[in-house]
Amino acid sequence: MSRDECTILAKRLRNLRVTAGLTQEKLAKHLNISRSCLANYESCNRVPDDEILSYIAKHFDVSVAYLTGDTNVHFSSGYMDEEVLSKLIPNGQLDVSNISPAARIALLEFYCYLTQQGLLSMQSAIKEQKVK
Repeated sequence: MSRDECTILAKRLRNLRVTAGLTQEKLAKHLNISRSCLANYESCNRVPDDEILSYIAKHFDVSVAYLTGDTNVHFSSGYMDEEVLSKLIPNGQLDVSNISPAARIALLEFYCYLTQQGLLSMQSAIKEQKVK
């Protein structure tokens, strides 16, 4: 893992922990590691192995890809995707129940991009104009 990837992981881990209202001690206990070990992850002095990384992702309901900076979608592919994807692809035009987790992440990233650019709200306004 590169230094930049480690820094992203450290920042995201700390942010998730603080946002959840957890101390290092409480999260470390849940992950069955020492507080100092977790502190080392958060300061980028150590990198968690794949098993610990998976436990962290599961605990916070995020993907490992988010933790490591491979995606900016902060929730796992199972979280809210049916609702979000139905907004992106309305009227049941796509059955999302059988698409792969990677495809779900790609669609969710696209949804996040459109939302950040203000394009989805614009589409909603256009639809409302047509209805009137």
